[in-house]
Amino acid sequence: MSVISGPPGPRPEAVFDNVGGPLLLLWGEEDTVTPLDGPVAKFLKAAVDSRPDTEFVVLPGETPTVTVDQIWKFWHPGLFA
Repeated sequence: MSVISGPPGPRPEAVFDNVGGPLLLLWGEEDTVTPLDGPVAKFLKAAVDSRPDTEFVVLPGETPTVTVDQIWKFWHPGLFA
């Protein structure tokens, strides 16, 4: 897969400030490629504090339904009040 074996691209630290608008960061609890306790996740979790329109959500296991639910809650918070 080119995702794993291709060039890594820029680091999140290099592009994070250029990303505008609301930002939802979904992270797999069992992600082994970019683990939750790794440097990228740590950077993004800390960066949430500097952006009021940003959320970092840890997804349990491999559940696509939970992913969709989190996206809906982020974009349509009034529906889940």
